[in-house]
Amino acid sequence: MIISTNTTIADALRRYLEFQVRARPASRVFFRISGFSEGTYTALLHHFDAQSWQIAGKGLEVRSIVAIAGYPERTMEADRSATWYRNTLAEEHALVLIQNRRSSDSQSLKDLYPVTEVSLSQDGIDQLIDACFAGYQLDVGERKQLIDIIRRLARVVYEPQLRDLAEFLIDVDTILGSRPGMTMAEAIVSSLPHFGLFRCRALVDQLNSTRGDKLIRQLRNAARIGDEVLDERIRADYLRRLESASLDDDSALGGLSAERKRTLIKRFIEGQLRESREELLQVLQIDWREIQIVISAKSRVTRQEKLLRVADKLEQIIIQSDIDSEDAREVLDNLRSGNEPDSDIVDRLLIENGDALPKILRNELQRLVKPRSRKHSDFLVGLAALSVELLQPR
Repeated sequence: MIISTNTTIADALRRYLEFQVRARPASRVFFRISGFSEGTYTALLHHFDAQSWQIAGKGLEVRSIVAIAGYPERTMEADRSATWYRNTLAEEHALVLIQNRRSSDSQSLKDLYPVTEVSLSQDGIDQLIDACFAGYQLDVGERKQLIDIIRRLARVVYEPQLRDLAEFLIDVDTILGSRPGMTMAEAIVSSLPHFGLFRCRALVDQLNSTRGDKLIRQLRNAARIGDEVLDERIRADYLRRLESASLDDDSALGGLSAERKRTLIKRFIEGQLRESREELLQVLQIDWREIQIVISAKSRVTRQEKLLRVADKLEQIIIQSDIDSEDAREVLDNLRSGNEPDSDIVDRLLIENGDALPKILRNELQRLVKPRSRKHSDFLVGLAALSVELLQPR
């Protein structure tokens, strides 16, 4: 999709520049473009060439700092600076300076209207949508729904990169154009993998809602696992869940077989898809309903597994330091057995040895102490007894 995406982004960029020219009544307008790929610059010049170097009724002067493939004549001349091209631009012309390398007079070009990927993905979102939707005709409501979800994603998880955004929009256009009857919400959910999120059919009815925001965060957190170096115990747990997970066979519908899904998810967990965009998109296309069987916020670590982890940390402290009391050994034995230790014993351990424990371990042990309730027939006497207990803990 690289070539077509470059061409689409270039078309959106041309539309955006044309919109900006029409919005400016001045006889001369100046643009400074930076941050796009070389492929996008080449495609943009193809568009300009096809329009005879005209834009919105004005003549077009395009110059690049470094030569662009196929258009060496558009490179700035050696004895002329970008400032010179700005100062000598003819009336009823637009200057487009392509900064595909930093220029020595960049400081003096600040008054040129800057256009970056962020400009196009935010201010130019309408032009980007128009460029990406080549087959399906959007109505006003569908366009608003698209823009709303893009803005919401930027607020809930992160601002999408321009290339990811373009591929998402192209995919939505393809889906709506090839599957009559599919709603915009369904197409959006099916295209979420381009944003680095797992597909989730359950999100169709939750878009643009607080509950939907929470679900989107879960999808993003799960997708990040493929970029993480996992703790060995967590990794083993995921792989164990995967081995016994019941996955759908979608091969009859043109999708992935259950075994192909299992292979992809395994490679995803082991971090082997970081450099394979194609396979990463495939695993993200597996619906969240199946993925959360293996990896989800609720199923990542069981209570017993948490106790065993605390036991591992406590045992290391016992081995490496002077903490080897009877209380420490009893707490360790209980944790190793998968049982919560007695709160009084944990309390005593924290009081006597808390300063020698790492903060994280100390907090984990503290969470094992259950709140105690005190009853007394006389409120004042009971309050006094509790005060004494707090001041002189056992």
